[in-house]
Amino acid sequence: MSQNSESKMEKIKAAAELQGELRRVIADQLTGRMDWVRARTYWGLRLPATSTDELAEALAHVLAGGSFRQEINSRNQNFL
Repeated sequence: MSQNSESKMEKIKAAAELQGELRRVIADQLTGRMDWVRARTYWGLRLPATSTDELAEALAHVLAGGSFRQEINSRNQNFL
């Protein structure tokens, strides 16, 4: 493999890892697994280095996917 292809692969891997991290944090906030103090600290450190395209993709994926809604519903069922 050429050095150029290895560099591209590293960039793709880093972008996928970032998307996973952003999606996890967004879902954790929406489901209450992350409190506002930790969220504020995380976003204060992460946002300056995150492009709006990356953030928009993560938000759209989590909010449209409904995975957090399923967790909220399952939590509510425990109280019924």
